[in-house]
Amino acid sequence: ERPEVRVWGKEADGILTLSCRAHGFYPRPIVVSWLKDGAVRGQDAQSGGIVPN
Repeated sequence: ERPEVRVWGKEADGILTLSCRAHGFYPRPIVVSWLKDGAVRGQDAQSGGIVPN
């Protein structure tokens, strides 16, 4: 099953923090990446891990 994905942003002190939640996917293994201008942005990203659907 394809995941349902939600992306939102919150700005504080001039810094925009983007968050993403993906759920409803099967099988369980999934890779989520942030892109900026088509390039993967991994160095600034934090992961909360996988929690039960």
